[in-house]
Amino acid sequence: MNQDSSPPDPTSNVIDYPARDLTITIRAEMLYGELQSVLATESQQLPIDSGSDSLSIADMIYRDLCGPREYSFGTLRDYVIGIEATDGQGRVFHGGGRVVKNVAGYDLCRLMVGSEGKLGRLNSVTLKVIPNSPSGCLVLCEFDDSNSLEAALLRLNTSQTTPAILDIASSNLIATVLSSTSATNYKVSADSSQRLHLIVGFCGPEDVCDWQTKTVQLELSGCVQPPVVINSNSTFQHWCKAACTLAGHSVQEDNPDWLVEIRTLPSLSADMAFRLQAAGCVIYGHIGNGRLWAGPSANAIASNTAELQSVIQLARSMIAESHGYVRVLRGEFATLMDPPPDVQALISKLTDVLGTHTDG
Repeated sequence: MNQDSSPPDPTSNVIDYPARDLTITIRAEMLYGELQSVLATESQQLPIDSGSDSLSIADMIYRDLCGPREYSFGTLRDYVIGIEATDGQGRVFHGGGRVVKNVAGYDLCRLMVGSEGKLGRLNSVTLKVIPNSPSGCLVLCEFDDSNSLEAALLRLNTSQTTPAILDIASSNLIATVLSSTSATNYKVSADSSQRLHLIVGFCGPEDVCDWQTKTVQLELSGCVQPPVVINSNSTFQHWCKAACTLAGHSVQEDNPDWLVEIRTLPSLSADMAFRLQAAGCVIYGHIGNGRLWAGPSANAIASNTAELQSVIQLARSMIAESHGYVRVLRGEFATLMDPPPDVQALISKLTDVLGTHTDG
């Protein structure tokens, strides 16, 4: 144990916290909110967003949950550096370690992230953490066609700025999220139902955020209205949490309000989003990562089964024309597709070695 690490409290979920090493070892059942509170005592954070403080770290790892800051900070695969787990045959196994620079052995940590608990039950986890960001701000603008949005994304891709968030959302979603914040300077117009809103977020020292927002305002063009800056760390944090709720991360299962989830190349996301919106969908997505969610609009296809199926077919046809995959989130429309043969072979080998868990 390092000199700056306090002896672990046997009643606590913290096993070891050498703050100067920017790592923490915890019991896997520790809650997300509890972890962030402990890290805040050392002005540190796990830069993974969650829609609920009551989600356990184990559940987040099993489902590989991450929020809008994934664009800049990555996913849990980048922060889980050590594990202790129990496999399907009751054997305890370890992966990684308690130091950041550890390349010994097979990388079981990344394998466990997103495994849905089928490869083993996590007992403890070592996480890499980072210093807190003192400030956060958002730049918002709206677009009425895919060409102008694609042009804006291209400029952001070559910008000197470093966004932490690059999201899109339909007008009713952005209006709902911002209505409960102090962001009174961004108004969603009544005639913007067919527009998509781009949300660019920055975090870091206040002067750095200020420079980046001013730079992006000059770089973004093609917007329906000039970009609006919201210099509010509370609004930034609210968006991070609300975005996770939009994506269904605050509940045990994915949000049934969404019809499909699409993962594709970021360069294709803008066109797909506008085509889905034209088909009557509400859109939310991490457009910088090529991840979109589409669901029925209350005014269009909320209860029309034929139109819902046509949207699913549209999503699948768009992916067939390009790259990526579509996941149908509504059980009544979902179809079970067998994984490719090479993936089936790997699953079989892992099952033989580790057994399987069905209780996650």
